[in-house]
Amino acid sequence: MSLPFLTLILLLQSTIIITSAAAKPLMHICSQTPNATFTRNSTYERNLRQLMGQLYYQTPPTGFTNATITGQQQSSPDQTTYGLANCRGDSTPSHCQACIVEAITTVHKTCPYSKEAIIWLDNCYLKYSSVRFFGRVDVRNKFHMVNGKNASGDIAPGFDGIRQRLMVNLAGEAAGDPARFYAAGQVEIPGSVRIYGLVQCGRDLSGRDCRRCADGLVGELPRFSNGKVGGRVVSGSCSVRFETYPFFRA
Repeated sequence: MSLPFLTLILLLQSTIIITSAAAKPLMHICSQTPNATFTRNSTYERNLRQLMGQLYYQTPPTGFTNATITGQQQSSPDQTTYGLANCRGDSTPSHCQACIVEAITTVHKTCPYSKEAIIWLDNCYLKYSSVRFFGRVDVRNKFHMVNGKNASGDIAPGFDGIRQRLMVNLAGEAAGDPARFYAAGQVEIPGSVRIYGLVQCGRDLSGRDCRRCADGLVGELPRFSNGKVGGRVVSGSCSVRFETYPFFRA
């Protein structure tokens, strides 16, 4: 770890108290190919350090930032770094900031010399690369999670169909809200339980691409979460989640 990057990490940790909103990361992916790594004290490391600073300061007020750092004018194109951070639509600025701090500190530990990396937490995700990716739907970087509890007894009949209709509707609502690309809602199975759902896209996408991304993930839910009371599909551009308990802020 270079001293400059260590200084940045210590600064981040000293300027905010990490609250419960900054939970442990859900998943991270580092590029391990030889041409997607950088060396210590390189131009790319300096550019990446500057990028992380911008994401830390600029994301919390609005919940989203994307940035490009070219560094020195004479630096070669492959030293440019592109990055974005996106907080969940129900996050407060303080929760968003805490999540970004956790994302930056963790991704530096887990992907210390990767030119490309992405990390997801409950309340945010952060992504950077030496290749411009803004506005491109990323479903190559993706993972699934499922609540192991079965939808049994009174809640079982019709549960999967009701869940799917809720999530499809939320995908449409999220894509129709370009200010946040976020939608959350609930539906009740009469006399039984409520299903809570959330859909969000990265704000670098267009509304059309947000809908395409979200619909694709919603379409994957039946493959692994039918009969379950909760599950999510998360990609590098959008995410969908449902549970039988309220997991988002109203």
